[in-house]
Amino acid sequence: MIGKLWDDFSCDRIQQIRREWISFALYGVMGLSLIGGAVLPWIVSAKFPTYLLYSLPVALLWVGGGVGLFFLGRARYYGVAFFLIAGMVAGGFFYTLRVVFPLMNPHKSARFICQEITSRIQPGERLAMYRELETGPYNFYTGIVPILELANAEDLIHFLKSPGRVFCLMKTKEFRKFQIVEGRPEVQVIARRGEEDSDFILISNRSSMPSLLPPFKQNPSHP
Repeated sequence: MIGKLWDDFSCDRIQQIRREWISFALYGVMGLSLIGGAVLPWIVSAKFPTYLLYSLPVALLWVGGGVGLFFLGRARYYGVAFFLIAGMVAGGFFYTLRVVFPLMNPHKSARFICQEITSRIQPGERLAMYRELETGPYNFYTGIVPILELANAEDLIHFLKSPGRVFCLMKTKEFRKFQIVEGRPEVQVIARRGEEDSDFILISNRSSMPSLLPPFKQNPSHP
């Protein structure tokens, strides 16, 4: 359907009002490409300065594609514009797959914290996810099915009071909130990945071995 639409559009076989709709969308893609290409390095340099060089190929792709679309649109080379858009999408996809995702894996992938989980949890012991974490990636990397989903502090406290050893994975910021909950049981910090609020922390209601981690320090900005 898309191929038929572009073929009719480039060969002047559709009504003028529909041509205007497509031209508007084409210039919208052009504008977004130019703005995105100009803004992306600035955002990356502000938040992830060490990855600035990796953002430049994407910025050049977007800016170059936007400029190319502008001249092709003015010259009414719509067939070429179609292939340029397809090339931009394909180039962005493969660059993301081969460069961006491997860079993100050490920070975002569930695989590394799951290795911590599987090295400690024993058969028959239960694992839970707290609040905003979804169980799918952790089912895959740990092979544990089912993994409980805990929605609030009351459910977490009840889970941690289980007679056997249990584990719970949560965001660091959620653990800080849990530390000030009234009536919470004592827990052991088993593992954690990083120190920012977006990172993970694995806790248990008891430990079968001495913890190698230093005591968890609260963020001074939190109570």
